[in-house]
Amino acid sequence: MSTTASASRQQLLTSLRSWRGTLTEADRALFKSFVDAALGRLRGSFLSDHGPKDILAAFEQVFQFARERPTGQVLIDIASSDRGTVLMTAMEDRAFIVDTQRMFLKSHGAEWAGGFNLVLPLQRDPSGRLIGVGDAGEPESIGYVRAEGGDLLVQRESAITELQRNLGLAARIVGDFDQMKALIEELVQFCRAERADEETAAFLEWLLAENFVFMGAESMGAESMGAE
Repeated sequence: MSTTASASRQQLLTSLRSWRGTLTEADRALFKSFVDAALGRLRGSFLSDHGPKDILAAFEQVFQFARERPTGQVLIDIASSDRGTVLMTAMEDRAFIVDTQRMFLKSHGAEWAGGFNLVLPLQRDPSGRLIGVGDAGEPESIGYVRAEGGDLLVQRESAITELQRNLGLAARIVGDFDQMKALIEELVQFCRAERADEETAAFLEWLLAENFVFMGAESMGAESMGAE
């Protein structure tokens, strides 16, 4: 950690002790745990480009936004701010979340102007209400993006529905990753045992070893696997 980043984090923690915002007294301890976890993961220009009050305000906004999230639900909000448009997301951590957000903004003529996407260990009760932050929690992706331009506010409701669909699809595409890997491993054995196809087997093993993210697989029976 650089000296500048360390100093910024210390300033934030100092400001947090006197931070009031719109929090109730009952929420303060939970918010502090949220901030502690977020600060340990915050990287890039958002930390250096904003003062403690701006960062804490962003943390509080996304904290309140993510307080209630039933299992499996993708939360999204698009709101106006004094710096443009704010896009917030909360969902189970998956690959391609940031890429999906960026493509979504581009498709609406908006530019990414800063923000963060943090993977935090959040504990929730059976209804989905946030009750703790720490090692016992499940990893969730919490996104806060400031965007400039575009039609997100004009098309707010349809844009939210669109991004929910896109993020849900991205999650489903990689949701069966372990099963896909197992299928590829079976295919490696099949190529060697049934077809003596070492070249294909070696190629598939290379894909597995390089940790490629498989985004689709077709389950085939033995007859299909043996077809030319």
